[in-house]
Amino acid sequence: MLERELGAVDLLVNNAGYGHHRSFLDWDLDDMERMIRVNYLGSLYWTRLLLPAMVARGRGRLVFVSSVAGRLAVPGESAYAASKFALSGLAEALSLELEGSGVSVLTVYPGTVRTAFFDDEALAAMPAVAKRSMVETSELVEQVLAAIESGRRELTWPRFIAAGYVLRALLPALFRRSVLRSTS
Repeated sequence: MLERELGAVDLLVNNAGYGHHRSFLDWDLDDMERMIRVNYLGSLYWTRLLLPAMVARGRGRLVFVSSVAGRLAVPGESAYAASKFALSGLAEALSLELEGSGVSVLTVYPGTVRTAFFDDEALAAMPAVAKRSMVETSELVEQVLAAIESGRRELTWPRFIAAGYVLRALLPALFRRSVLRSTS
């Protein structure tokens, strides 16, 4: 029905989401469930709705805007990280399932982006290194558009954050100590 009204959908950007910065024990369970619905299930539903036609046409692009928190969890973001880890897993699996179908998948892992997500309370709790590395939304959008155009499968921005993925994989104890030290 949607395609009859508007034409074929060739690009789906799954970017809905919200989060908070609070410990798990201080987080309201209803809010955690809502976060899973918005951050994960919203993308799941839209992708399930639009993907069959993309596959049938042999072309399309799916973009999942996750978060660095969807790869590297930190204290105070447990429910948010869980929702973004789920989104990242969905995107990675789809990327593999759709290989050769003509439908590409890009997963975006933004670091700290200057948005309303980082209100005064969040900024006060944020480690200094995260504040110094904040990027503007326009910079992230440019990087996402370039990644879509080039056919990349993943984008972490700013790029230096990806070093944390390697550190966690190769030296997990050191990574853990570093996270705990920077968030205390």
